Amino acid sequence: MMFDSQVPSTLLKLYQAVDHTSTEFGKKGYTISMAKNGGEYSFYLCNEHKESILYFGIWYAQWQKYGTRFGFRLTYPYWATRQLNWLSRHVSNSRGTRNMIKAG
Repeated sequence: MMFDSQVPSTLLKLYQAVDHTSTEFGKKGYTISMAKNGGEYSFYLCNEHKESILYFGIWYAQWQKYGTRFGFRLTYPYWATRQLNWLSRHVSNSRGTRNMIKAG
């Protein structure tokens, strides 16, 4: 797997999906905090009080353990129900991100 020529293009598609999603949230006025390090490629979406309300991205340990390329987590209880409803509507309607997620 490590020497598979598909790995770089798959990772680039996943990174593009994270970047595209964070950009779209940024256009809506949300504060975005990126996390690009050896363990994850993701972002935290923050409310007006700079409290994290959503995590979205690639967490390599989870991908390796469970085979899940992307993960998201609602992190602020007040927003949880409203944000989950919003996210479910937008994920099912987002042609650009959904197409980019089809990596590999």
